[in-house]
This record gives sequence, structure tokens and C-alpha cells, in this order.
Amino acid sequence: MEYRAFDSFHTGFSHRKKDLDCEDRSLSYNDDFGRYYIAVTCDGHSDKNCFRSSRGAQFGCEAAKEMIGSFFETYLNEEMSFSDLPGNAAERLKQSIKQCWDNKVSEDLNEDPVTDEDLSPLSERVREYYKSGKGLKNIYGATFLAAGICKDLFIVMHIGDGIIMCISPDGIYMEPLEYDEKSDMGEPASLCDEDLFTRDKAFRCVISANIPSAVILSSDGIGDSVDDIQYRELIYTVLSKLSSMEDSERKIIVLDPEQQKYLDSFVAYYAAEGNGVEDDCSFAGIYSPDKEIPKVALPLEYASRLYKNTADEFNSVIEDYEKRKKGVLNSIDEAANKAASALRGSGSASVWAETKGKIEDLKSILRAIVENEAKKKAAFEKRLDSCREYIIRAGGTVKEVNIIPVSDVDESYLAEDKEYQKFISLREENRKKQTAKDTEAETETVEKQTASDEDQTDPGENQTETGEKQTASDEDQAESVEKQTESDEKQTGSEEEQTESEEEQTESEENQTEPEENQTESEENQTEPEENQMTSGEEQAAAGDPAEKTKEAVFDDTDDQTDAPDVKLIPIGNDNIDGQDSKQKAESSFTEGEKKNGRLKKFFSKFTNDQK
Repeated sequence: MEYRAFDSFHTGFSHRKKDLDCEDRSLSYNDDFGRYYIAVTCDGHSDKNCFRSSRGAQFGCEAAKEMIGSFFETYLNEEMSFSDLPGNAAERLKQSIKQCWDNKVSEDLNEDPVTDEDLSPLSERVREYYKSGKGLKNIYGATFLAAGICKDLFIVMHIGDGIIMCISPDGIYMEPLEYDEKSDMGEPASLCDEDLFTRDKAFRCVISANIPSAVILSSDGIGDSVDDIQYRELIYTVLSKLSSMEDSERKIIVLDPEQQKYLDSFVAYYAAEGNGVEDDCSFAGIYSPDKEIPKVALPLEYASRLYKNTADEFNSVIEDYEKRKKGVLNSIDEAANKAASALRGSGSASVWAETKGKIEDLKSILRAIVENEAKKKAAFEKRLDSCREYIIRAGGTVKEVNIIPVSDVDESYLAEDKEYQKFISLREENRKKQTAKDTEAETETVEKQTASDEDQTDPGENQTETGEKQTASDEDQAESVEKQTESDEKQTGSEEEQTESEEEQTESEENQTEPEENQTESEENQTEPEENQMTSGEEQAAAGDPAEKTKEAVFDDTDDQTDAPDVKLIPIGNDNIDGQDSKQKAESSFTEGEKKNGRLKKFFSKFTNDQK
């Protein structure tokens, strides 16, 4: 009979998002002459202490191909039959595979020794243990599932978790090996274990003359994603699809590209995010394209047990839904009574609105419970129908089981409260109106502010003209400052000359001071005739008063004068200086720059009056 061996593996989403390597491996081998077929899957342990488990999985696949292939070659070369096999054939095959795997691990350690960098992520205890050279095979730990068909010989081997499923010639989907309970404890057996041959069910192996029509091997990445029935139906779906894609005229003994593409997509689906457990997935098997893939059939005992277990699970789920449903209904009734009391006047309007809102939330929860319960009910009813069919296919009689009925919910508990919805609509409408008013007021304020800003902002040409005028004013001011500086310098020279004149005057007065008798004599000698004095006065009048000329020069104000520095006054109060001389000296103390807008005239006038 012709067979096809196939395989595929894919990195799970849980590993891809952590940028980790795929730790699953698979392998299939079709003898060139169609004499035998081998399929293997190995799942490396997702454990940081087993940091080379992907290599261990690959070594497991290679060891299975080499050792099972060698076993079949010997079987064929010796022209043996199943009855010719020694009683310890299975044990010897197990030991040869273990030894082959150990040798590959040792070779890898020699070629690529463990480094401190490899050990750095591990705990100190584990690091020291590995550094001592002990337990290094653990870093390659992996599960092992293998199957082979050769003439009238069927071999199936299993270490650790994962699923091996066979389809018998009469269409029964069954597991060919006993189950290892240790796998349920989270400690599945591994190729690296040293007790594989001493612990019961650690390394399971069967060599049989009963050739199945198909055998499937898969890691727990797929097996944990579905239940037992779904897994069997899944196998049926995949094998039926591969079989339907067969071309009777082709001569190749492996899957063609289209078949392999379909198989890869199936495995990738269960490895993807949101599908299954998102773990690495490996899938391999052997099937006969010459035989129609039978629908799922189970052993009668297994089908009957599955039927009962499904019914028990169904009742448990419905019981939980009914309990939750009842609790929500009671809460709705209590809230409805509270809302009614508030409406009658024993509570406030806000209490009524708040309670009504709570009721609507509870109704949403109730709708979800009812919807989910209906979906679960439909799914379990479908599973129960499948179980009944499995029993019938196995030749048994279906005994109906008791299923908890699902209670109906009054439609009033599920419908929306129209009165409350109207209240919500009005409140929302008022909120929108208020929001619109606020927005309108805000917009009006912004527009007014914008208009005000525009009024205060001169057009560009006015700003330019203002700038030009300002520049011209700055230049005039600079010129004025230069003139003022020059005037200040002249004034400073004038003040120095005046100071010198005062010193000479003081000296002259001292020289003229004589004793009283000399002064009297001098006055007598100097007395002139009255007509001479008149002549002198007339000459003085013709010449003009120097003090008046000084006053005219000081107060010659013009419109061009722009700056007026602080007024500097010569102190007044010397009793030896008459009023006229004080006035003249005070007038001479002002500078040309202190004559702006008549300010200096007013100040001088006030000053003169004060002195008088």
C-alpha cells in the first residue's frame, strides 16, 4: 500500500513577540522506493535552563530518522516478518534512539562548549551545576513523538507530552499508547532524562503488525488548543483535504507544493496570535492516499464515557449561567422598587435617574449572560450529537442523559426602558443646547477681541511712516545732543573765566580797603564837581547797562531749542554784593540749553523776586 509522510512546524506568537527561536521541530521521510515512511515531531522545553532545546528537538528528529530507518533496513534486508522480531526489539530500538541522541548532544558540546555568556541568565545554583560539567544534557531537553510504517510493521514511540492519534482500518480514531500521567503534572518526560528506561511510561514504544490507515503526531501547541473531539475532527479535516488534492497520475511519493502549502498554513494558523495557545506548533504524520479518510469514530467504551463527560460539563456550565442570571434579575427588581419609590415622592429626582441608569447597566449584563448561555447551549448540544453519533458508529446504543433546562427570561427585563431613554435624550439635548450657547458666547468674545486688536493695529504703511518719522526724530535729537555738548563746553569755559574774574575782584576789594581815616581822606580827595558826575552818568547811559545786555543774551529763546539740562545756580547771599550785582551773577549762571518753552524765564523771574 502506498503512503505519504508529511510534516510542518511553525514558530508560535508567544515566541515571536519575545524574539525567540522556534523550539519545535518536525521531520518526515519517504523512502525513495516506497518501502517505508517515517514521521517525527519534537518539542523543545520552553525553559531558560534548557537554552539549547531547539537543537535537542532537531537532534531527536534526526535520531528517529536514522535509528528507525536503520531498523527498517535491517528488517527488509533480512526479509523478516513481524513474527521474526525478537521480544526485546522495542527496547533495543528505544535504547538506540536514546544513545544516538546522547551522541549528538556530546558532539555539539565539544564543537560549541557552553560559555559564561550562555549561563549568565541562569540562577547561581544552576550556573555552578552546569560549570561542574553535570547535567549538561538538560540544556537540550525536548519531547519526542515518532511513527514508522514498513511493509507489515508499524512502530510508534512517545516521550513526554503531545498527541499521537491513529486511524484504524475500521475508522476508529484512537491513541495507540498509554498515557503518561506525569505530563499532567507539568513535568513531561524528556529525551535528556536519565530514568527513561526505569520509570514506567517515561519512554513508551509499541511495535505492531496492525497497520493504521493514518497516524498523526502533534506537539501540545495544537493539542492544547482543542478538546478531544475537536482534535479528532481536526485530523479528519486535514487528511480529507490532503487526500482530495491527490493527483492519481502523479508519480511522486511526497506531498506536492500545493498540499505542502495547505499543511503549512494549517500549522501557522494555530501558532498565530489569538488562535489556540500561541505556542510553537509541529505537526507530522503518515496517511494512505489509496484509502478514503473515514469520519471520526471512537471505541464504544470511549465514546460512551465521552458522552457522559460532555453532559456533565454541559450541566455545570448551564448551572453557573442560571445562578448568575438569577442574581442579576434580583438586582434589577430591587433597583426598580427603589426607582418607583423615588418617583412617588419619597426620594429625589436624582435618585430616580441614578437608579434607572443602574437598571439599564444590569440589563446589559443580563443580555450578555443570556446571549452567551445560548451560544454555550448550542455548542454543547452539537457536541452531544457528535457523541451520540460516535456511539452509534461504534455499534452501541445511546442512553439519554439529564440536562439542566435553560430558564427563559421575561422580555421586559431585556428591553430598554423607553421612559428612561426619553429622559436621557432630553438631558442630552439640553446639554447640546447649553454647549452650543457656551460655544456661541465664546466665539462672540473671540470676535470682539479680534476686532479690538485690529483697531489697535495700524496698517503697514502707517507703521512704516511712523518708523521713518521716529528715525528722523532720533537723528534730530542726536544732532541736538551734539550741539548741547558743544554749548556745555563753551559754558564750562565761561564759568572758568567768571571764576577768575571774581577772584581778581575780591583781590581788588581787599587792596582798596584802608583804615577809616585814610578812606575818608581818599573820599574827600576824590570828590568831583557835580557837573563832572553828571557827565559820567550820561556817558554810562549812552554806553548801556552791561547787566541788561547779559539778560538779553540769556533769554534769547528760539523754537529750535530742544533740550534743557538741569539749572545750575551760583549761591546768593553775600552781604557785600548789592542786589543788582546778585541779579547779574545769577543771570549769568544759566546756559543757552536751559531756555526751552519759556521755562527758564519763569524760573528766573521767580528767583529774582525771591532775592528781592
